[in-house]
Amino acid sequence: MMKINRKYCFLSVLLVVLPILVYFPTFQNDFLFYWDDQWQVTNRFSSGDFTFENLYLIFSQSNGGQYSPINQLMYTALYTFFGYNPVAFHAASLIVHIINTLLVYSLLIGVFDKTEEMLKINIRIIAFMSALLFAIHPVNVESVAWVSASKIPVYTLFYLAGLNAYLKYIENERIKWFIFTIFCFIISFGCKEQTVTFPVSLLLIDWFLGRKLRSEKILVEKIPFFVLSLFFGLVTVTVNGLSSGVSDYPFGQRLLFSCYAIFEYITKTLLPIQLNYLYPFPMDAGNAIPLKFWIFPFLILGLSFLPVIYRKNRIVMFGVLWFFIHISLSLNIISLGRYAMIADRYLYIGITGLSIIITYIVNVLYSKYNKLIVSVLFTVYLCYLGTYTFIYTQKWQNSDTVKQYLRELSEDKK
Repeated sequence: MMKINRKYCFLSVLLVVLPILVYFPTFQNDFLFYWDDQWQVTNRFSSGDFTFENLYLIFSQSNGGQYSPINQLMYTALYTFFGYNPVAFHAASLIVHIINTLLVYSLLIGVFDKTEEMLKINIRIIAFMSALLFAIHPVNVESVAWVSASKIPVYTLFYLAGLNAYLKYIENERIKWFIFTIFCFIISFGCKEQTVTFPVSLLLIDWFLGRKLRSEKILVEKIPFFVLSLFFGLVTVTVNGLSSGVSDYPFGQRLLFSCYAIFEYITKTLLPIQLNYLYPFPMDAGNAIPLKFWIFPFLILGLSFLPVIYRKNRIVMFGVLWFFIHISLSLNIISLGRYAMIADRYLYIGITGLSIIITYIVNVLYSKYNKLIVSVLFTVYLCYLGTYTFIYTQKWQNSDTVKQYLRELSEDKK
């Protein structure tokens, strides 16, 4: 067990305070009554109280094609105590985001502390900087500032709690931690279908820690998770369907969309510029795809040099694999009834993988080159991200400000 010390507590406090500072404008924001909040948040389930009848409806019915009973329970609880007070709902989303930040920090320390490969770098600093990027990055504003997107932070909370519990299970092999991991997995799916990637994340942790993936013990451990994942996937198909959205496009075009999505998610993480809440498909189904999309497979091929060069570096590969695992369901190969090529909220948990790579590279540069210059440049980068988040959060004040922001972006591109 890693001993808790003052430095650890101080870094944890920073991971609480800094997100509050950059997301402070959310406390002035209203609901987006013309962008899903009017039916996802202010609905009959939220105002139905914790009666047996309402609880039965929450768990047995979908809402507008969305099945997220656990997240709906949060809305119901907030309404019970605060009514439809937007401050309470935004505060809840921010609190969950902060908890997720601390869980990312704990998870990375727990994973990295168990391998000799991390002996040459400061475990807590790498984990802290990765968690800090997750905490203040503007690409996560949509998930935090938009109440209807709260299902993403909430599912992530139980997802990360489950992974932390799994580390406890690996450490002491107590069955209670294994059961708690399954419990978190199930609860996480009660918020979002992306939870089906959970068993693959467990295998990624096993690989990183050097556990034998082909051993009977590992295979038996994963059976309940893959069975549940298959069941959850079938539930998702039943509730949401696969007959609309990107599935209307030919498979070849969807592959080009996937390459575009990967490239966009990477660039939005490295240098977020003109983030938006709506990234529609470039043409209607049945029409020819714009020529510019043919360049993205080559760009992705060019970017593949990083995992090739660092293929023996388990830290970098962990970040790469984490990133791809958690964006895999939003790469347009499979449709879950979406009508946008990409969305910032789909990167919410996956950004952690890229954050690990960024902070690892910064650590290498810090050790090899002028420490002051590297520190100043990275601090400027963090200030840019935090300032962008602070300003961008204000664009989500209400439906009118969001639409006005979209019009401004459209005019800038002309």
